[in-house]
Amino acid sequence: MGEEKKEAAKGFTKRDFLKTALIGAAGVAAGGSLGPAILRAQAKPIRLGLLGVASGPIGMSGEAAFRGVQLWVDEINNKGGLLGRKVEAFQRDTFGKPEEAVRYAREFAAGSDVDLIFAHGSSAEAFAIAAISKDLRKVVFAINETTAFTADPKVRSRYCFRSTRDTLLDNIVGGRYAANKSQELGLTRWYTIAADYSFGRESVDTFLEHLKKFYPKAEIIGQAWPKLGEADFTPHITAIMRAKPDAVYNDLYGGDVTSFIRQGWVYGLFDTSKFFMKSLAEYEAIDAVRKGLGKFPAGLYSATMYTSTFPDTKVNHEFNDAHVKRFGVPPLHWTWGAYTGALLFGEAVRKAKTTETEAVVGALKDLSAQAPTGVGPNGTVTMRSRDNQLIYYAQGWGTTISQEPYLKDIVAGNWNEMLAAETEWLKKKGWL
Repeated sequence: MGEEKKEAAKGFTKRDFLKTALIGAAGVAAGGSLGPAILRAQAKPIRLGLLGVASGPIGMSGEAAFRGVQLWVDEINNKGGLLGRKVEAFQRDTFGKPEEAVRYAREFAAGSDVDLIFAHGSSAEAFAIAAISKDLRKVVFAINETTAFTADPKVRSRYCFRSTRDTLLDNIVGGRYAANKSQELGLTRWYTIAADYSFGRESVDTFLEHLKKFYPKAEIIGQAWPKLGEADFTPHITAIMRAKPDAVYNDLYGGDVTSFIRQGWVYGLFDTSKFFMKSLAEYEAIDAVRKGLGKFPAGLYSATMYTSTFPDTKVNHEFNDAHVKRFGVPPLHWTWGAYTGALLFGEAVRKAKTTETEAVVGALKDLSAQAPTGVGPNGTVTMRSRDNQLIYYAQGWGTTISQEPYLKDIVAGNWNEMLAAETEWLKKKGWL
């Protein structure tokens, strides 16, 4: 067998080699840029830029979000990268300032070769980024913002996607659960407490609206609005105890909820009313409360912000175990939101076969993928095209217990009911 036939048997002949070499030479002769440009495109990493609060009282949210993105980056790079390219992630701290969020977003879009922007700051930061996203022309994932960010058509942007919870959907579940408990236990007189900013106000409003929808006998006898990052909850605790409500809805989160628990425990607050605490069964709150009290209180009601046992799926267990192995701590709800955003971005890039913004935006429409908190068909979540909102994530409420997994008797939210109630609410607002 001649040399050429031997090469042909391997699938690549000398003639093929010469043809390839001549094409490369022609490219160099034409301007010396074709070959190097291709090589640079192949070698250039895909970059994910995170911006948001990463220090101070609520800095754990930014830290948790970055861990979620980094976990996905590690996984994808261990598999050879995305479209054969290495993926990198980096973070900038906005210190909770919208103007800093805008500055970094413009920097990411203009000079940092960023393919995806993660906004993990406050509501104000998310709204500011949404307002300039049409100019940035970059895919943006909001992974901490949970108000009417994607629901309000005046705010919505085709470039902005939310891969985390939605206050309205969450509070439809919470309102239903609280209504059922009210019916069962005769809880008529209600009090609320939440931080005095857009998230707290909206969350309380939507919870109460659906509590009353499902349990019309509910009566609101008082409300407390401490500032975000409040150090002393004593005035609010004593006001609640004087009012003697049957039940209290608490939508404080992060350091605020742990401070409230520790201070309220001293007064015996939790012996006087039934408490519905949306973010108590969250690992960072659990750890802080245990350190402050020496134990974790049982018999309170909490939503499932994230737990390794709900949903009880292989994908969720593996996500939790990988996170603990990599970082030494369990994931928080900010973690799964960021991880899910990165995962969906990766699936969209594969589908589009490019990182080009418009192609990725199109590929994200109604995209479904298996995810740790997925409860859709085959354990999937879906990025809904109507408003770029994640749906079919795990949501439910249960009763706290003093040891792992810290929540029992979880009642899962019914997504058919959630979506029907959401549609009714949006139509009343004139947003649908």
